[in-house]
Amino acid sequence: MFAVAIGLGVLLAAGADSAAHGQKAAPGSALARAVTPAHLKKHLKSLETIAARNNGTRAVGTRGYTQSVAYVAKQLRAVGYKPKLRTFTFDYFRETKPTVLERVSPGLKRYERGPDFIVMRYSAGGDFTAPVVPVRSGSPSSGCEGSDFSGFPHGAIALMTRGVCAFTQKAAIAESHGARAALMANDGSPGRTAPLSATVFGTVGIPAIVISSALGSELTRLAQAGTVRMRISLT
Repeated sequence: MFAVAIGLGVLLAAGADSAAHGQKAAPGSALARAVTPAHLKKHLKSLETIAARNNGTRAVGTRGYTQSVAYVAKQLRAVGYKPKLRTFTFDYFRETKPTVLERVSPGLKRYERGPDFIVMRYSAGGDFTAPVVPVRSGSPSSGCEGSDFSGFPHGAIALMTRGVCAFTQKAAIAESHGARAALMANDGSPGRTAPLSATVFGTVGIPAIVISSALGSELTRLAQAGTVRMRISLT
């Protein structure tokens, strides 16, 4: 997105100055004059149109991204630039099958992606059933310290609450103390009830999933009353 913004800034400057003077854009003041709300909105609307016809995304690796690159390159060529496109490799995260998150006991209940959970980008995969164990239940700092996992059973699924430290930190500490997976519940405060999209930064070798505050409360209540077992299947 940053590269696209730079490209559009150059485009606006070149378009305004070359149209007015028939020569190359001058640096500084020409760019400042060219970047106007009207110019920006025109290109943003075009990029939004690209997203709309590609399932609402222009993320790297998607058709929306490829079409966005083509759009910027076309606009630059129209004002005299000769952009060169270079390819490169990078790590890319995609769920290759629908992720399954379901309660096996007590009772069978399958949870829905979106309303109930969102897999963190660059999460590790896995397919297993394990007990869910709340970590410092209800505390926003749950999972932020190794001491929070005192007595945590090896191979269980760690249930933590959003807050104080990053999701990646919670997941990494949970893994280092034997957790099979990390569930991070939103904290339930106003505007913070639904699961949110997040990214694993660094290396975490277990599934990392953000869940709604309602699901977090449900699992905590059941775990306090007895054993809760869940199946996670993430590819």
